Amino acid sequence: MNEIWRSSSTLNLYKTPDGYPIERKVINASGRLGSLYDASTDNLIDSHSVQIVESKVPRTRCICRVFSGDSSRDLNSFLKDIDFDDAIRQSICLQMVTPRGISRFIEYNYSVNENTRFLHYSYRARKEWLEVTAHKTDRIVASPPTSTEATHMITKIVWGFEILCIIQIPKNHSVDLIDQLLYKICAQLNNNRITITNKSNNLYLTNQLQNITVYGSETCIDRSNMSLLTILNRITNWQKDSNNHQPLVYTMQPLRWLYNGSQFHVPCSFPRPDDSHTAQIEIVIHRINRQMKNLKEIFENLPINMSSTTLDQCSKTFQQKHRFMLDSYDHLQGRLRLALADIRRHRLESLALDDILGDQRYECLCDFEIKKFLRQVQQLLNKSIFIEKLKNDEIEYLNALDIHSNQEVSSTIVDIDVILERTYSLEKENFILWYSSDRLKREEENRYQHIYQELTRERQHLEQRIKIVYIDFTDVTERLEDFIFVKSPLVEVYTNDRDPTKDTVRILSPSKEPFPKLKPIEMNVLLLGETSVEKSTFINYLKFESFYQSVTQQCQSYVFDLNHGLRLRFIDIPGIDDIRRNNQDVKSVDNILNYINNFSHLNAICLFLKPNTSELNAFFRFCVKPLLTYLIPNGSDNIIFCFTHTRATFSTQDHTDRLLRKMLDDEQLYNISVTKENTFYFDNESFLNVDEYQRQEYINSRDASVAESVRLLTYIEQCKSLNLEALLSLHRAALDISMLARPLMETMRLIIYNWKLSEANLLISHMVLNSYPIDNDICTNCAEMKFVELGPFWLTQYQSTLLNSNENQHLRCLTNKKHVLIESTVTYEFVPLPAGLKKERWQSSFYNFLFKCDRLLHFLRQQELSNQDDPFQPILERYLEEEEQISQMCDLNYDMNQRVREVFESIKQMRQENSQKLSQLNESLSLNQVYQIINEFITIPTVKKQIDSIKTSRRLKMVKQECIIPKDSINNIIFASFIDSHR
Repeated sequence: MNEIWRSSSTLNLYKTPDGYPIERKVINASGRLGSLYDASTDNLIDSHSVQIVESKVPRTRCICRVFSGDSSRDLNSFLKDIDFDDAIRQSICLQMVTPRGISRFIEYNYSVNENTRFLHYSYRARKEWLEVTAHKTDRIVASPPTSTEATHMITKIVWGFEILCIIQIPKNHSVDLIDQLLYKICAQLNNNRITITNKSNNLYLTNQLQNITVYGSETCIDRSNMSLLTILNRITNWQKDSNNHQPLVYTMQPLRWLYNGSQFHVPCSFPRPDDSHTAQIEIVIHRINRQMKNLKEIFENLPINMSSTTLDQCSKTFQQKHRFMLDSYDHLQGRLRLALADIRRHRLESLALDDILGDQRYECLCDFEIKKFLRQVQQLLNKSIFIEKLKNDEIEYLNALDIHSNQEVSSTIVDIDVILERTYSLEKENFILWYSSDRLKREEENRYQHIYQELTRERQHLEQRIKIVYIDFTDVTERLEDFIFVKSPLVEVYTNDRDPTKDTVRILSPSKEPFPKLKPIEMNVLLLGETSVEKSTFINYLKFESFYQSVTQQCQSYVFDLNHGLRLRFIDIPGIDDIRRNNQDVKSVDNILNYINNFSHLNAICLFLKPNTSELNAFFRFCVKPLLTYLIPNGSDNIIFCFTHTRATFSTQDHTDRLLRKMLDDEQLYNISVTKENTFYFDNESFLNVDEYQRQEYINSRDASVAESVRLLTYIEQCKSLNLEALLSLHRAALDISMLARPLMETMRLIIYNWKLSEANLLISHMVLNSYPIDNDICTNCAEMKFVELGPFWLTQYQSTLLNSNENQHLRCLTNKKHVLIESTVTYEFVPLPAGLKKERWQSSFYNFLFKCDRLLHFLRQQELSNQDDPFQPILERYLEEEEQISQMCDLNYDMNQRVREVFESIKQMRQENSQKLSQLNESLSLNQVYQIINEFITIPTVKKQIDSIKTSRRLKMVKQECIIPKDSINNIIFASFIDSHR
């Protein structure tokens, strides 16, 4: 048995009321007899040295052992095999001490497995000690100052040197032969003799062991790549030269025992090896260290430039998250270090370690979260490798989200498809756009490989160069169901859905095959005008080539599929007079903007006006200006002026232009230009029972309007599209906050439910929220409401469908009642509770959540965007009304609902306090800061699923309000002339 374990067995002889002496493997070799030591942190306090010492040679001087590696163990655990006890290993694990000498083994960067061998050699030259007596040590060493943090004094030191060789057995070598060699060397070193001669087979084997890393006493080992043979040849010299010897083991006595001073710290105690709380530290730290090491390796291999804005941003986000995780890990280790020191000093129970490890602040360090992050970062690295492969094969890579500057707004495949085709339709070079995703590559691997080979092989046989672009839809929210190919006229791609082995890619010569047609390009045109200006009449004329009047009551779209690869959508909104009659200017404009946001882009904004009208200002003030503040400055070049009822006024255009310019100046819309190019004149008056003379006049007027219509369509086609998803404005922020209002309040109510469940010790399961889209307009006033029982709560649910007809049930709503719009239905359910928030943290989450909502309201009021209208208050008031209705129902257990109601009743006072606090802080958020809060909210799963449902609901309602005019029903002189002009 080695010296440490033998001396440990006699420690009970030194037991005193003030504690045991302790032994430590040396980390810091600068300690000497009389040096002070803080056993709570395993650090030397000073390097004091005493001259009056006793010395002798240890009975056992050479100790050598060989042991094997194990891939299931962490490096720190192997320290136990070379006599590092649990306490010092915990100190090393938490970086309470800086590893030196042999303990630097934990920095080993290579894998340790069954083919790894450890050769540990310890030589003990001498032992030195102080002859100390309890309470009388001041006769030898002066008493330390009472302010010292030390707990012990070094009273015995074992001197010598240590070496640890880590040997990786080569795969082409016999493990048994290497083991025999190492055990023979070990036996010889234990007997203090080495007999490897130059002629022996052992010498040959020893020289073959090249993959060796060496750690040891710094007086001997100056580099880690020393060969085993070199070490064996030098051991004898190291033994003889005392300059190579340094402290290996410290034995220390408590200061209280040495000096009988109550002013010194109570001697440290160390948790038993079977203490589950302290044992958990090494397990957790080992796991995090291993995962952080893997993350570091991946990040080191990530390229600086991913050739994609989306992927570059993803890389930056991952790097920020990695830094946050590292900071959190440093903070966790810091707290564990302090806690472990306090536990050793009897200031804290070891149970406190569980609370630290379970702190929600370190949720990012839990095994599940780090594994998920590792998968994400590894996927990004795999993507970079894949992009490099495409590059080597002369295939361009494009991430589908790169075409959108605002990636916070989800885009459909159709939206991306339209923009891509518009972009590449201008290419002079022939091309193939290959739509794919990581999921398709994984699930359809054989098809993917076959298509890839066919594309690259066939291109090599072409005389004319063709560009292949791989469009990656992996990050697009909408799922790409199959590989899609978009091609220029020289290329046709066939895929066989029934037999994946027979996919073919065929490159066509224009002389042999007809040109395949591109998918239609979408052009979206917004129509604005007063009611009597007859925008809808203009659209109907485009469709039917005859006039009849129409009045638009709500936003709707007319889609014309033209026969030359163009899809034209006119977005018709209610006239300004309809808005003003309802006295809902702001809300109506907001509804218009919400409708527009269903589209990815606008090509033009057509303002329909009557000529010689002196009261245009009201139209601009109430409708146009609010809309343009949402779209300008990006949309100022997309403004088009269309004058109607002009059959008798074609000669007065200059006067109309001057009137329009004056009106724009009056409304301070200086950046909108009025030119001949963006101004158009139409005669869309109705003619009934006209005589022959009037009929000829009508024909002449019609011909002029046809020419103007063709010029209008041509002008629209040349306009650069306005990317709605990239718009950031104060009005847009107000709309986004309005859309968030109910999802945020529903999420806050969910937090209250779980808070009260936890408070009542009923939180075996916790409540979650589900959200579903609807395709009609309803509010809390006009919808059917029912009460349902869920656990200890009674909840309110709203029905999405009431009427059997297609009538909009919201139009039946009485205008003298409160309205809380319902754009998605919400239900609740119980699910098994994970290790989650305690009562206090549910409560804290509620307060923080409410305060963040009030920050958004504070921003709206600062910008004068709310018009005294709090988007959250009507919802909170409705919640109280629901609780009041539930309380009036008979035979209900209302106890838990009463607790919820009390919280809602207190919210008004809380919000007033929040408002005062924000006013005192004089917080003034920038637009980017507001969107940072909004995006933080949207990342909450409960909020996100509601927002997704609302967006789906709006798209469903938009589709119901969209009129598709198919190609075969369009036979119009305007479109015919427009198509002819493009031939």
